Amino acid sequence: MKIPKYYFSGEFTAFEELFLRLGAQVRTYQPEDFLARAGEWDGRCFYVRKGIHVLSGVREDGRDSLMLLFGPGSVYPFACQRGDLFQELYLSSRAVTEVEALVLTREQLAAAVEESGALALTAIQQHCELEHLLLMQRLFHSGGAPRLKVGSFLYLYDQARPEMGDALYLTQENVANFVDLSRMQVSRVFRELRRLGLIQTGRHQILVTDPDGLSE
Repeated sequence: MKIPKYYFSGEFTAFEELFLRLGAQVRTYQPEDFLARAGEWDGRCFYVRKGIHVLSGVREDGRDSLMLLFGPGSVYPFACQRGDLFQELYLSSRAVTEVEALVLTREQLAAAVEESGALALTAIQQHCELEHLLLMQRLFHSGGAPRLKVGSFLYLYDQARPEMGDALYLTQENVANFVDLSRMQVSRVFRELRRLGLIQTGRHQILVTDPDGLSE
């Protein structure tokens, strides 16, 4: 099975100079700052030069659902035309670390696509990765024992973020929302995983200490 991507970085590094030449503006966001709130997307997209921001969505029950992380060399959202921002009603983006980003307008991004076919192909590839991620999330929500759902998610998430360092930027609430369990259910699973020596937890971070054991 193809491992879904929860962490994007480096895909658009080759196009940074193009973005700057077309007039992208440099902005810095501090941890917990919103790059864009749900319902407030205005056509801007963000190319990350430094740092990480998290994209999360609001579910029907009002809970946030962690979706994915964007690091250096990533672009989100990749929207060139009005109406492309399907996520504007329910997705928000918030800095996890200090983020330095190039902010592009819809018009600037469209001009970049017209100039570079390679950029368009990269955007298509990212779209395919996002669709695969959404499919995997639907599978997590479809059922299964809490330990299986939590363990599978942590294993896949850990395998998909090779450049992020040791710890995952996650909370138990993030995990609960993604796999469609209560925080109490996830807390019980986490206690068991810690007892087995498979994970360690800290403030907003989870460290997978034994990926092979977690896979088993």
